Amino acid sequence: MLEYRCYLIDPSGHVQQPAVVVRCASDAEALAEARRVLGHDVRIEVWQRTRCVGRLCPDPTCGGAGSTA
Repeated sequence: MLEYRCYLIDPSGHVQQPAVVVRCASDAEALAEARRVLGHDVRIEVWQRTRCVGRLCPDPTCGGAGSTA
């Protein structure tokens, strides 16, 4: 299992609170777990060490719903 850090991102692109850590077998699983844990109406960035796995967004104007980096 890999450790991923999930961040809530405010509209100006800043981290809102400390990361939520999840342990998952794959990037896809980590993105799904981030949504499950943090919610569907928020912006989220998921990181695995120094690599941005993806950005999740409910609003298409902020990068597309479910978009990844």
